[in-house]
Amino acid sequence: MRTNVGDLTHNFVLRHRADVVAVTETWLTEEVEPTFGKIQGYSHWVRKDRENRAGGGVAACFKDCLNVQKLEVTLPHRTEALFFRVALTDNSGLLLCVMYRPPRQRRAPLDCLTEELDTLLLRHQCSHVMVVGDLNFHLEQGAFDNLLTVQGLVNHVTFPTHERGGLLDPVLSDLPEASLRCQQLGPVGSSDHYAVLARVELTTEREDAVPRTIWLWERADWPSMRHAVEDTDWVTLLDGDAEAKARALTTKLLALQQEYVPSRVYLARPSDPAWFGFRCRVAAEAKHAAWERPDGSTATSSGDKASLMAELFAKKMKVGDPERPAPVLPQETDRVISSVSVTAGQVERLLSALDAGKAVGPDDISPRLLKNCAKELSGPLSAVFTSCLMECNGNLRHARPGNPRGVAALRGARVGTEGAKGRAARG
Repeated sequence: MRTNVGDLTHNFVLRHRADVVAVTETWLTEEVEPTFGKIQGYSHWVRKDRENRAGGGVAACFKDCLNVQKLEVTLPHRTEALFFRVALTDNSGLLLCVMYRPPRQRRAPLDCLTEELDTLLLRHQCSHVMVVGDLNFHLEQGAFDNLLTVQGLVNHVTFPTHERGGLLDPVLSDLPEASLRCQQLGPVGSSDHYAVLARVELTTEREDAVPRTIWLWERADWPSMRHAVEDTDWVTLLDGDAEAKARALTTKLLALQQEYVPSRVYLARPSDPAWFGFRCRVAAEAKHAAWERPDGSTATSSGDKASLMAELFAKKMKVGDPERPAPVLPQETDRVISSVSVTAGQVERLLSALDAGKAVGPDDISPRLLKNCAKELSGPLSAVFTSCLMECNGNLRHARPGNPRGVAALRGARVGTEGAKGRAARG
């Protein structure tokens, strides 16, 4: 593979726009970097190198948009195989096995497939299976035929795959014969095997590119933005109840950000970022267990994982007995809060102390904007906070109005387009 990876990449993978690339007899060892042969737009190679001796080895890589999970499968000693689950749009999966069976190896790898494929299909919720690779099955024809019969598989390769005329590299599947077509592509570099292209009619689950806005804060026109904030008629703009004021403020700040902060939009691909190295990959594979559903299946797509996490936290936040009265707490003092005031000076000090490197809140207002316009926004914000306090229950309803010229949000008491009263009260 080290000498032929260039030909493989440019004349086969990219030319035929392959979604999945499977290679046998890689002859790679642990001395070869895990990042070796990375094809742009594809995952790193997932490898199983032969241990302690030269030769053999299997590897596979996948187009970035595919949702693929590597499976951990217990195999007979010295079996060179990799198993994957390729997610399909109907929430099922395609079980993919990439295998190399050396000529002198006996029938154990083939018998393993015969015995384990049904279990793997059920365990990983796969509706179909494909086995590809160099099986040298002509040397163990009985075990190979038994595999096809027991598992209901068909070999879709009917042409020579070796320069001497041998049919050594089958593509086995239980898919309807009309949905899978194979063709010979010729030798790859110095290899004596021909590449096989398999076209499969399956609707795979793909994570589409998502547009993302990157704000170039270092090029922001802060003087003009501060001037625009000062010139805003906040008394007229901040009309209505606290929720209406918060929405008006958020809308205004987002408009100012759009006008005075340069930005660029790019399509974020579901590929690994540049910092995602081999150790991260190992850790990520170990993390898959954390996405196990209650029924034993595994969540693999970003949407499924987000839903699973949301369900977990929702359960954590539920009260076992919501009708139970609150505990009676001892009274520590006879004094009461008769009024609460929020001043522009207090707000300005807190805004100036913000960590500009923190992430935005649900309202998409950046702490950079709040920090750099702390003085100008202190009045509008104090007005919004005061409205929130005046509309709350209990002692806080006696809040004293603050400076009516302003808007924005304190970290910890974010004012956004949703739930402004509750956040301000908690802040």
